[in-house]
Amino acid sequence: GARHELHSYRRHTDVRLVFAPETDIARFGGTTDSFSFPRYALDMALLRVYADGQPFRPVAHFSPKAQGPTVGEAVFITGYPGSTQRELTVAQLTTLRDVILPQRMAYLSELRGLLRQFAAQGEAEERMSRRELLGIENTLKAFRGRHAALSEPGLLEPRLRREEELRARLGRDKALRQTTAGAWDAIAAAQQTWRDIYTEYSLLELLRGYQSDLLSMARHLLRAADQLPRPDAQRLPEYREAALPQLTQRLFSAAPVARELEALTLGWSLGMLRELLGADHPAVRLSLGGADPVERARQLIDSTGLADPGLRRKLWEGGREAIAASKDPLLELVQALEPLALAVRERYEREIQDVVQHNLALIEQARHHLAVGEHYPDARFTLRLSHGRVEGWSEADSTITPFTSWGGAIARASPHDPYRLPTSWLQAEADIALTTPVNFTTSNDIVGGYSGSPILNVDGDLVGLVFDGNLHSLGGAYAYDGRYNRAVAVHPAIMRQALDKVYAAPALVTELFGDAETP
Repeated sequence: GARHELHSYRRHTDVRLVFAPETDIARFGGTTDSFSFPRYALDMALLRVYADGQPFRPVAHFSPKAQGPTVGEAVFITGYPGSTQRELTVAQLTTLRDVILPQRMAYLSELRGLLRQFAAQGEAEERMSRRELLGIENTLKAFRGRHAALSEPGLLEPRLRREEELRARLGRDKALRQTTAGAWDAIAAAQQTWRDIYTEYSLLELLRGYQSDLLSMARHLLRAADQLPRPDAQRLPEYREAALPQLTQRLFSAAPVARELEALTLGWSLGMLRELLGADHPAVRLSLGGADPVERARQLIDSTGLADPGLRRKLWEGGREAIAASKDPLLELVQALEPLALAVRERYEREIQDVVQHNLALIEQARHHLAVGEHYPDARFTLRLSHGRVEGWSEADSTITPFTSWGGAIARASPHDPYRLPTSWLQAEADIALTTPVNFTTSNDIVGGYSGSPILNVDGDLVGLVFDGNLHSLGGAYAYDGRYNRAVAVHPAIMRQALDKVYAAPALVTELFGDAETP
């Protein structure tokens, strides 16, 4: 019908939050259940687009189907997958497995422990650290899943065989042999350099040796003052016009800064900086001198004025002159460190990034020329349509069915995190049929970036919202295995029941689902 008609494209900027459930039901199961199944989470929200102050009513749209999908039904997911690394060489994947992921996991594990201790001090501390701690726990679990996938012979060994077969075929083609034969060796050499400089690059350029939002903002103010006067194409990517709205939103945010937490994480990371680079490294001498990391961090955070968004805006608008005139200690520190950080960044871009990009392009050209394999390019936040079916999976001696129900959520609930149900749901418990579907799995090939994406059936009905994947899907960054990789979605039946029985929002029920009876 009308939903399939095309209409002219229009950019909308007035988007308002209409509904969001309590955290306890949105994240039911917390980090314990993330990247796993069975799941029982209402991880969704509703936004409404406005045009000229009125709700926008598009001609083309997808309508939710409260009954949802059936087992084995074909479904499609539209979304913007963030990034995959399926075209990386074995040398690149082993660097991830042996160096980068272990370092990231060790760093995040220590930071998580620090934040947990801080959060245990009281309600205010728990509130200050909650957002960052949740993000770290989720990321840490994701990295562990990726590392486990790379450690399985079943992922790297077939990749190595395909690489060797392609190189052998390449050797029999004189033209390609001359241009591409050395591509894998060039990438491998670049990976050795990457292994050598990764720690320094991570600590100095990515600021993991300076774990502080305020210090990060000081770095952005410094670099923006240098980059913005340049033509857009000559700027660092993070300061080009397309990136500025997101950057300025962060810099000018009026959200309060938790100085106590800032001092804690900065002191910890300065200690790690000294531990990993050594006391004689120029960055360590510039950052600490002979000071204790904890005391130095406290002095920096207590004396900076950058917690004031008004000052940050003035420094942004004042550009190079304002930055040069400022005596703020965080700005002075990032200015002193800038030559070191830029030097390791420039080396990374010249000896690793540029080399890898050039040689991967040569390999891709050779693969197409020789018609080797069926594949599609790595994800880069561009729109894709993934196809699959509603199905569970089997592993070891277990069979995981694709649907969970409200009865399962009740059975798993407890008075304690992460399985505590909100009061609103406990009060409505008897009004929701125990058989009501809550979450389900599909075999669609998804990675990070698909969260919030619609699941559609062949008729264009919305039959679910993606919010996670199973543990196997984490390996989807490097390869897709249809036997195990699964997307996890919220079922529209529990959405309707929530709006109707829990939150008493009949207008939203009618707007989304019409007048059909509650399933």
